[in-house]
Amino acid sequence: MGTLRDTIKTVDSTPGKTEEMTLALNLLSELATQKAIQFKTDLTESLRTAGSPENRTIPITEIISWRSESRAYVEDNSGKLSDEIKGSLTDFLGVFTGDSEIKDKATKVVDGMTRLLTTALEALLGSASGREETRSMYYVIVDGLAITRIDISVWSRKIEAKGITEYIQNAMVFQAVKSSVDVNKISFNTFLQAYKAQLAGMKLPEEELMTYIKSAKEVFNILRDDSVSSSQSTQDLAQYKSRQLIQSAQESISPLWLPGVIRKL
Repeated sequence: MGTLRDTIKTVDSTPGKTEEMTLALNLLSELATQKAIQFKTDLTESLRTAGSPENRTIPITEIISWRSESRAYVEDNSGKLSDEIKGSLTDFLGVFTGDSEIKDKATKVVDGMTRLLTTALEALLGSASGREETRSMYYVIVDGLAITRIDISVWSRKIEAKGITEYIQNAMVFQAVKSSVDVNKISFNTFLQAYKAQLAGMKLPEEELMTYIKSAKEVFNILRDDSVSSSQSTQDLAQYKSRQLIQSAQESISPLWLPGVIRKL
């Protein structure tokens, strides 16, 4: 997939270009630009409110990096889609540092996300002619010794204009954001619920899956403030004891003493 801007320039310089083609190209360029601006606005707001009652997604502390791309897709690119995604993710995440064990885990993380994104994009590209489709998704990953949230928004439009489809069959806009997760505001169970989609995409055997979960738990505990961890543990213990007392009390009450039931002596 070439960049949308370069492909539009190529089509624009084609001999025999018609006025209809020029208008279609200008409109396509404007749509892609506006969509990228909208994505950045929406993602900024979504990350700002993450973890609030109105937005119960995983909260963050800081935005680490942004990536915005516009691409031109033709059917001949279908076999290259997965490789394109993997290359972009590898570059964006910047995960290939550290020892061999970290590198191996990082590779599997990228492979898992590649599978998930390839499936989503193939569905977008299969939409009917003239339709616009938008997808927004986020993943939580263990990124070396950090826990990271990756937000991705994708827009695709199927092209119909004559003379253009030879070069552009789908115009696509991607926006990706990498943020650090605020582990002090979530429990490990909440993190695991978000992380499980990534683990599923990695298609790990059960034994290796548990290794990844244990490793994630270690990183999670290291990143949490001691005061928060201690407070959380105390709170969890208090809630557990409360549940046990309630359960014990319920078990000690005979059903014959329930409201509205007359006990026979």
